[in-house]
Amino acid sequence: MRNTTIVGICLVAALATLLAIGCSSSNDKMMNNDSNAQPAILRITPANGATAVSRSASVGIKFNTSMDTTTVMSGFHFSGGPGMQMWMDSMNTMGGMNQMGMMDCDNMMQMMDSLQLNGHFHWNATLDSCQFTPDSMMAANTEHMTFMYGQIKSHSGMMMNMGGGGMMGSDTGFTYHFTTAP
Repeated sequence: MRNTTIVGICLVAALATLLAIGCSSSNDKMMNNDSNAQPAILRITPANGATAVSRSASVGIKFNTSMDTTTVMSGFHFSGGPGMQMWMDSMNTMGGMNQMGMMDCDNMMQMMDSLQLNGHFHWNATLDSCQFTPDSMMAANTEHMTFMYGQIKSHSGMMMNMGGGGMMGSDTGFTYHFTTAP
């Protein structure tokens, strides 16, 4: 019971931090495409919490610097519907915990990989923006989630700060959600 409460508190704290990042103002200080800058996400579309999103929409990500595209694509996960809900629910059950009551990140990411919606990336010429386009239309009136985690790097090799201090240590990652149109 105590482990479940601790995990729940950590989950709420991590999600609150992630929402604050995902809901930042569009007036945030825009950084130049500086190859020495620590990579950061400036904007994601559709916006976190958006509703009635077109079922054929792409997920757009704008970074503050040129990115190592391989690390971005390997750390990007996109899912929706019952599979996504199952993954999120598993974070609060023993299926997501190891025997010590800690998050079993390998198990969680294997599950997330198995739920991944297939698609392809398109990058701009400066490698600071990409679009992920699902291979098929997204389900109608369904919540979808983008989750990014891991060793995401800029083109110059600088590591992206993925939140640190959360349930999954320095590779906490972040999530955002949107719901498709009926």
